Amino acid sequence: MIEADRELSVMVQEIWDKDVNRLKPGTDYRISLQGKARTVNADMNDDSDGAGYPLFSFVDESIFKKESFLAFISLLDNYESDTGEPETVTPEEEAENHTFLDCMLRMPTMKIAH
Repeated sequence: MIEADRELSVMVQEIWDKDVNRLKPGTDYRISLQGKARTVNADMNDDSDGAGYPLFSFVDESIFKKESFLAFISLLDNYESDTGEPETVTPEEEAENHTFLDCMLRMPTMKIAH
């Protein structure tokens, strides 16, 4: 089992290293860590926000022009957020799904995973 764990670890590291879309902290984005979230009991109502500032203090918006990001963003309005509502998939949404999947399958990371 240890050999299988090592092989998996090597593969995951290779996928990480070959991710051409991975964002670089400090270059592509900056976050503002402001402490740890509190654990709240499920029956208690606590709407307080312990973070005084937004999590992201900077995001290089040019990343949203990359093919894979554009393909993913186009999917965001394709799904019904209410769990009891049936999905209606339009031909345009189906094309967006295929565009995203085709884009992902061309990525070096997916070639390694395959």
